[in-house]
Amino acid sequence: MTVEDVKQDSKMQTELKRKKTKRSKKKTAAERKNKAKTCFLTELGGHCLLQSIPCLVGDYVCAITGDSIRVYSVYTSDFVASLTGHTDTVTSIIPHPTQPLSIISSSLDGTVRIWSVDDFALLRTIQVAENGVNGVKATENDLHLIINGSYAQISFPQNSERVTKAQPKVVVEDALIDRISEFGSVDRQWSLNSKAKRIAFLTCTKFMKIYNISTKNWRKISFSCFKDGEADKLDYHPREESIMVSFSSGKNVVYSNLLEGKPASTTYHWHQGRDDAAEQGGVKITFDACYSADGVNIMSGGSEAVFVVENWKNTTDSNNRSFLPRLNAAVVWVANYGDWTLLSLADNSILLLNFMSVKHSISGFTKNVMDEYEAGLSWDPNNQAIVANSRPGMLQMYSLEKNKEVSKLDVTRENIVFESASYSSASSIVLVHVIEKRMVTVERKAMKSIQQDTIRIWTHEGDRWIDETHIVRGHVGSIQHIQLLNQKCFISAGSDGKLKKWEEIDGRWITTHIGGYRNEPIRHFDVSEDQSIVASVSKSKCVIYATSNLAFTDTLLPPAENSVNLNRVFFCRGENSHNLLVAKKDGYYLWDLITCSLIRIVSTENCQMFKIWRHSSLDIFVASEKLKNETNLKVFGGSSGKLKISAITKKEIISAHVFDENKIIVLAKGGSLLKLSTKEELEELKSKCEPEMRVKETKKMTPVGGMLKETAPIEQVQVAEKLILSSDKLRELLYLPAYLLPKATDFSRKLLNTLLEANELSARKNELKTGKNEAEEEMEVDIKEESDDEQVNLQAEKKESEMAKVNMKKLEKLKNLQVTAKFGLRLFSKILFSRIVKIN
Repeated sequence: MTVEDVKQDSKMQTELKRKKTKRSKKKTAAERKNKAKTCFLTELGGHCLLQSIPCLVGDYVCAITGDSIRVYSVYTSDFVASLTGHTDTVTSIIPHPTQPLSIISSSLDGTVRIWSVDDFALLRTIQVAENGVNGVKATENDLHLIINGSYAQISFPQNSERVTKAQPKVVVEDALIDRISEFGSVDRQWSLNSKAKRIAFLTCTKFMKIYNISTKNWRKISFSCFKDGEADKLDYHPREESIMVSFSSGKNVVYSNLLEGKPASTTYHWHQGRDDAAEQGGVKITFDACYSADGVNIMSGGSEAVFVVENWKNTTDSNNRSFLPRLNAAVVWVANYGDWTLLSLADNSILLLNFMSVKHSISGFTKNVMDEYEAGLSWDPNNQAIVANSRPGMLQMYSLEKNKEVSKLDVTRENIVFESASYSSASSIVLVHVIEKRMVTVERKAMKSIQQDTIRIWTHEGDRWIDETHIVRGHVGSIQHIQLLNQKCFISAGSDGKLKKWEEIDGRWITTHIGGYRNEPIRHFDVSEDQSIVASVSKSKCVIYATSNLAFTDTLLPPAENSVNLNRVFFCRGENSHNLLVAKKDGYYLWDLITCSLIRIVSTENCQMFKIWRHSSLDIFVASEKLKNETNLKVFGGSSGKLKISAITKKEIISAHVFDENKIIVLAKGGSLLKLSTKEELEELKSKCEPEMRVKETKKMTPVGGMLKETAPIEQVQVAEKLILSSDKLRELLYLPAYLLPKATDFSRKLLNTLLEANELSARKNELKTGKNEAEEEMEVDIKEESDDEQVNLQAEKKESEMAKVNMKKLEKLKNLQVTAKFGLRLFSKILFSRIVKIN
């Protein structure tokens, strides 16, 4: 081989490598283009408000929802803001002991954070552990923490840095290691006494331990003498050395004489116990109790949906107990803040009570107590809201934009009776379909031996749905599916193997056609895009009918498999509307109805449950594959089978609604509404969690400034703005943001000093007036003596005019300062008087 041959061979090899690299790059680009987006399921709405005890700060109610804190107005119950910043589940929130309108939160991300509620700002982040802060309580100088089950303390940082690190001092190791809830919280299991010298731990369900922080001594109190269930909650009296323990049997036991000798105990039994409590949205429904803020009453609520307030020391008076019955659901949390009481209910709502009267209700996505959402998700175009099950016998219209329930519909209008915290007499709504201003629903009444299904037809008029008519026993047995074709026609299918076409003729709904095949129970059906064909599925086959008269056309048999179990059927959309997708227990089949051929079989290994949903007009499908420990969510094209989006979640998916390829709403077990979010969207959300002021300067107003603005002027209407602007020092004090207010003693001293300064300045008013009068008299004499000198006369007049202007400005300013001082003193006296009345 010559040198030329070697060179030529080398060139050929180089060219081949270049072409191979080029082909590889093209292939990689194509794969990247066709690769499905990996998304995450994040909380969209219907936030669970039951994770921990809600908190009242000023005019705001704060509730934990996942890794954020939602803020609501006390007076309107409207959602105000979301405090975001934690990167893991929030475990506890409490009011700040010294800063008004501020709260402290703990989280499994290992941080304790301080927030300004009225400004929606993150003020400080304290890193105390790498993870696992299960609870927080605060005194004036210290923070008391539960970190990974151990009790620890830190002092409030004295520096002004927004982000600080603190080394907690572990006082009691593994104090509550076995009592951490699935949300990571221990709010029920520990409590501080009023002086923060002793702390009680509900170490296990059979005894509690009291730790003396000063002497480091322990005292153990056993519950073994009580055969009334497990201890679930304890609460220290706000003024005395007594502890109330709540048991799962419905009993509250108050322990006193805790310092020495044998402790005394008094038992109160108000609520029905539920040792076999069901799970609702991850929260165990038992009951909750607490002392009132003044310690006079015990407040509790139970599974029978009754709130009880009793003067626990005055047991001889027959009127010492008050009841608030017929709440919407079982009581999960009770918290009292003086005149206001917060009740968290199992249907995911918070009631705001003022002196035993329900003033407002804060509601997320209403949770069904039995966690059954058989009707799935539908869309109401009239209310622009998601339609889903609510309380048994009711539907809720939940606005995604407003993030609240905008309407509710009592479908069955039945009297609901509680039995062991479940609804025993209400029918359940199992099917819903909406087209424009027409809706059809199916309700199911379970009896001893049979099921009775009722079809209701609704019309939307004005701003509400009206029950136009109802059909009892439309099918023999249960109704499996129902679908509107237009405003005056729908089709239903039942376990009796019949398809029925219903039409409105002369104001009456009648059955015009009936179809079926061998009386095999029909599980589901769908209508083609042009409404010419109806396809139904039974357990083992798919049957085709003509829509016009429901005449039998053909059958489709799946391949022979060990256990064929068909459950749903959908026509594809668009140019591939002739394709039919049939779901089975672990995947789906795809048929071409033109050639009557099976063109695709998709199966998922180890799939325990396969569910599928489709967009109403687009060829977009969403599939849920439940595996052993997780659920896969996939978005794909029906005819192409191309995977567009994939996501993994630990939650079990109940239903989904497809708006478009990029907007899919998912309903998970426990009543959570989720959405698909990309990694970029999550990063953008995280970047927005940096500490920042979220309110304009003009809106930063404390209660003091608010009182000043709302109080009527003392003398004239025109004085109002001058009162605010007359003194810079006074204005700065009265309009300080809440999170910058000093302690009450410091604030009072500064305010008084400022007002006294104003009074000293105003005292000079008379001196200036006297000086002005003397100057005027002297001028008059000078002018008379030099009357024949015109130049001197003009200069004197000019000087007199200038001095008068200056003095008038000074007098006006001093007048405003004097009025402000008087007004400020009166205002300050009013504030002090109200505080004294509250304390007394």
